[in-house]
Amino acid sequence: MPAGQSRGRGGGGQVGEEGGAGIAAGALLGGALLPVVGVRGTFLVGGLLTAGALAVLSWPVRAGVGERAGMGRYRADAGV
Repeated sequence: MPAGQSRGRGGGGQVGEEGGAGIAAGALLGGALLPVVGVRGTFLVGGLLTAGALAVLSWPVRAGVGERAGMGRYRADAGV
């Protein structure tokens, strides 16, 4: 199997630049919190951050206001 491909469905295993930065930030935060609040506290903070991220992702996308182009909209004056 060529490098960078996985078996099965979904493409799995590959993390983009943004995902890699999030993983690194989570590891840094967890490593900093672990000596201060212990294993249970670190687990709690991680769970709260995950719940907060899921809440933000569940917010509806608002359409653009006025001349701004929102998600799924195209600007006629984009100059392309």
